[in-house]
Amino acid sequence: MAYCKYTDTIYIYGGIACSSSLQDGIKQYFYKLSEGRWSEVKPESTYHPSPRYGHTFTSYIRDVILFGGVS
Repeated sequence: MAYCKYTDTIYIYGGIACSSSLQDGIKQYFYKLSEGRWSEVKPESTYHPSPRYGHTFTSYIRDVILFGGVS
C-alpha cells in the first residue's frame, strides 16, 4: 500500500488469500480520499508488473514505485 500526498490517494497492489493463487490475476486499486471510493487502476501501457506478494510499494512525488516481491 502506498499513499500519495499530492493526489490524496491510497494505492494497493498485490496480495494473496488462502483461497486464491497468483494466477487469479491480482489487480491494482486506488482510493481517492476526496471522493470516498475505490477504483481499479487502468494501465497506460501493455507492460505491468506480474502478480506478486511480499513486495514494497511506496510513493515518490507523483509516482508510485513497486520493488521486489515473489511472483
